[in-house]
Amino acid sequence: MKKVQSSRSIIAASQRLPRNSHQVPVMKSPVVTMTPASQRLLSETIQVKPEQAERGSVQLRRATASFQIGHLTIQAGEAFYFVASKFARRFYVIAVRGGNFVCSASDRMVAGQCIDQVAKFAAAAAA
Repeated sequence: MKKVQSSRSIIAASQRLPRNSHQVPVMKSPVVTMTPASQRLLSETIQVKPEQAERGSVQLRRATASFQIGHLTIQAGEAFYFVASKFARRFYVIAVRGGNFVCSASDRMVAGQCIDQVAKFAAAAAA
């Protein structure tokens, strides 16, 4: 009767060292691929330092230099808002353009939630 090799036995055999060998088996690292959603999140949010993240989930800031995040460009000296994402230390950027809020998020639902938070923050600050 012929012995059938399973995938486990084939892998185990490939990892065994020959006798009198002083080589260490090389383990291959797993390949990590970015999904379109995670790549989009990285391009639409900005990562801040821990002490900056502790200032609150909505923050009014002023740009010291021009930068682009997602499809939104912020000019030096322009006021903008940070709104915390669900990931630690990552914030969406919201600016006021022509009296309307514009968000760095391309997803309309996420942008709407961020804009709602900024509107509440601005109303509370004005009161």
